[in-house]
Formats: sequence, C-alpha cells, structure tokens
Amino acid sequence: MDPKQSVTESISHLPYPFSLPSIVTAALGCSLGLFYFFFSSRGLTTNATWYALTEDALSNPSKAREQWIANAQELLYGGLKKVKGAIAVISPIGPTIFLPNSFASEIRNMKELSFGRTIVKNSMSHYGGLTPTLAIDYHDVIQEVLRLDLTRSVDSVTEFMNDEAGAALLERLGDIPDWDTIDLKPFLYRLIARISSRVFLGPELSNNAEWLDIALSYVTQAGMAMRKLRGLHPLLRPLAQWWLPELRICRQQVAKSRKLINPLVQDRLRRKADGQITEKTADMLSWLDDKAKAKGVKIDFAEFQLLLVVVAVHTTTETISMLMADLIENKELIPRLREEMVSTLATSGWKKTSLASMTLLDSAMKESQRMNPMTDFIMQRTALTNITLSDGTIIPKDWRMAVEHRFRDPTLYPNADKFEPDRFLKLRDTDRSKWNYVTGSPEHLGFGYGRHVCPGRFFACNEIKIAVIHMLLKYDWKFTDEGRLPKRCSGTDWASDPRQRVMVKSRQAEIDLGSL
Repeated sequence: MDPKQSVTESISHLPYPFSLPSIVTAALGCSLGLFYFFFSSRGLTTNATWYALTEDALSNPSKAREQWIANAQELLYGGLKKVKGAIAVISPIGPTIFLPNSFASEIRNMKELSFGRTIVKNSMSHYGGLTPTLAIDYHDVIQEVLRLDLTRSVDSVTEFMNDEAGAALLERLGDIPDWDTIDLKPFLYRLIARISSRVFLGPELSNNAEWLDIALSYVTQAGMAMRKLRGLHPLLRPLAQWWLPELRICRQQVAKSRKLINPLVQDRLRRKADGQITEKTADMLSWLDDKAKAKGVKIDFAEFQLLLVVVAVHTTTETISMLMADLIENKELIPRLREEMVSTLATSGWKKTSLASMTLLDSAMKESQRMNPMTDFIMQRTALTNITLSDGTIIPKDWRMAVEHRFRDPTLYPNADKFEPDRFLKLRDTDRSKWNYVTGSPEHLGFGYGRHVCPGRFFACNEIKIAVIHMLLKYDWKFTDEGRLPKRCSGTDWASDPRQRVMVKSRQAEIDLGSL
C-alpha cells in the first residue's frame, strides 16, 4: 500500500471535495448545484494528498474552513509530517497546496507562479472598499517603484525618516521624567504611519490628522471585512458585501483618501512638469507617475497609497511590536545595542552604510523575525497555468501554493525556541552574504525568496532601524506587571496582541540624533 494512503487520519486522494449545505432555500440550492457542477466539470484535481483533521472536513468546505482558522498549525504541520510530501487542504479562499521547505529553491523563480495574484485572492480585493489591494497585481508598477526608485533613494529617504521619527516621538511621548504606561501597538502604528507617509506622500500629509486616522484604521477595518467574507460561501459574498459595516467604512475611507490625495497629486505633477521637482526631491507620487507613464497605464494614486499602508505600515508595525517585546524581555541586550548605535552614528552619521554596519541590531531583528513570523507558511504563489513539480506533484491553474519555513527547525537553529540576538551575527562568519536581515534563503523565508522576494525590504529594514534607534536612545522601556501578552493566531496568520502595554521613561541620549 502507498504510505500516503496508509495514513488514516482523514486523508484522501479525491479531487477537491464540494458539498451542498444541508438547508438552503430552493433558489439558492439550485444555484449552488449549478456552481458545483460547473467547477467539478472543470477537472480541478491534484495528485497531492488531501488532508484534514476529521473525515467530514474532506467533504464539507465549511468544516474545513473552521479547522483552518482554529487549528492551522496542527492541520498543516501535522499533515506534512504524516504525508512526507505535498498536501492539499481547503482554506477559506479555496484549495491550497502546501509543500515541504525542500521545494523552496525549485519554485523560487518560476514565472508560472504569481505572488501578486495570491495577494489579490487572499485579500478579497474585487469587493468595493478592498480594491486598493488590486494595485499589487497591476503591471508591476508598485514592485518597480519599491525595488528601483525607493532602494536607489535610500540615503535621502533615510534623512526624511530620521527627521520624522524624531518629530513623531517628541509629539507622541515628549519628555517623560517618571515611568508612564502606553499601549504599544497603537503608538507604533501612528509612529510608522507618519514616517512612511513622509516618504510615500511628502511633507503635506505626513502629519495630516485625517490621513493618519485613515491609514491607522483602514487596515483594521479591511482585515475584519476580509475575515467575514472568507467565512461566507463564495456565492453569498457579492450580496453580503453591501451589509458588512466594515466594508462600508472601507468604501468611505477610499473616497476620503481620494479627496485628500488627488489635489496633492495634481499639484505635485504640475510642479514636476515645471521643473520644480528634481530627482533629489522626488517622492513616491513622482515615482508612481513615472512608472505608470512608462507602461502607458493610468493609476488611482489614492488606492496605491492605501495599498502601501497595508503592505508597509501594517507589516512594519507588527515587526517592531514583536522586536520591542523581544528587547524588553531580553533587557540585557539593550545596552549592547545602544553602544553599537552611538559608536556607528558618531563616526558615520545617518547613511544607509551606517545602518547596514549595525550588525548586532541587524541580527536581533532577523532573530525576532524568526521567532515571530507573521505567517506560518510563506512564499505563497498562485499558479498561472498547470504546473508539475520535480516529484510529480501537480499544481492546477489558479490554485494557491505555499512552502513551509524552517524557523523552528532544531537541526538548523540549535535552541530554536530561544531568542538569541547574536545568532545571525555568528552565522555571518560562515557566509556573510546569506544571513543579513534583508537576505532571503530557504533557511529563512522572512521576506520570501527568489523572483518575488519583498521589493521593499531594504526600505523596511532601514525604517525599523531608525525607529528603534530613536526609541532606545531616547527612552527606557519595560513591561507592566501583566508582562508580555501571547501572540494572537487566526489560521496561519500571527499578530501581536493590540492590548499589549509597556512602560516608558525618558533618558538622556548619548548623542544628538537630530544634529547628525
């Protein structure tokens, strides 16, 4: 007997299973029947092993989605361990194939796979209010801006971010002579939204209260709307979208964003045409305009900015939330980090090379990313055509595929469950190019790997370092009596607890960060 078939805990080699809800109205029942007949006739099959935690979930998509949300780790890691190969599961957004990490190198540069298409599917982007995410799969405009323009301008962008970080911290915290308590995540959201907006939109909106409020709330409302839509049957979503209050708020926020951003865009493009904006003073709006014109397409600037809020502000805030919690929990590391920061900045000032030379900070960031991934499975891709991998696994067109990471693999990372800030500093001695924070590899897929590695990772890396430098040199930090709260999990996604509170107090910085 095939060893895969011998696994008895709800494993089957059947095509993607569909079943009708037991109680529906006659009209809806007829529609569902036609729906399933249509999709079943398309031959959506794979030879990967279908896996679920219970027998009934293999034939009941609703039950399968419940298992995903409540027990994704047990479902996916358990399935890969039992099957010893690719598994197929029913996720809230459709059939998904999960591959062992050993496939990372094989699929990393496959043109037949699309990361942007995956994000669009995951985000329910075709529903009103969520359409900004469609921009990630729009002629690679945003990818080229992030990979080329933003990366080339890191030195000037670093100056912007440093100024905004200092101003934002002063505004949000000011002088705190005695210990005071703050909500960590809301504080970081506003800090990162302001720093990022200085680069993405320029000085006009970086401290605009209305725009910052939109930037802060849009991700939350969109996230709740996505989760509710995923919990519904696909045939119900087009109708339900008009009754979801979160989607109504998202639609309103998109409209408000256009009112704020479109006049700014018109003024910026006019000044650009008059020669008032040079390469040195250009920002994201100018870069987006350049790339759109080069490709002969029109773009919605407001939707592109909201996309940047989702992919930049949200992820960076989560990353710093986890990192600060790790640093507070390992407080003996903070004096070492401060020493490295002061020594480097005193010698070289604010430059990308200065930030890159802070190797202990870089190592601590990569270790925190290893310990606190925002998703259990990364390198998610959607197949643009039917694909057959080297072991014969078939990935049908329009199916999602993901690769497991090795973040907790004890054969690769000794004491894998322990935060060791200099872990990657030591690994650099064996391969200097492989273990930087921004470097992707099969061993560390924090930013992905290969063709679709995160194009904004250099910007994100420097933004995180600048924010943390200001926070550590200007303030002391510690937990409240309730300590560190556990992370929250939904499906394969992890997030820091928004209720996390910390205590903060001003300190005399060893160096004047504003004068460098």
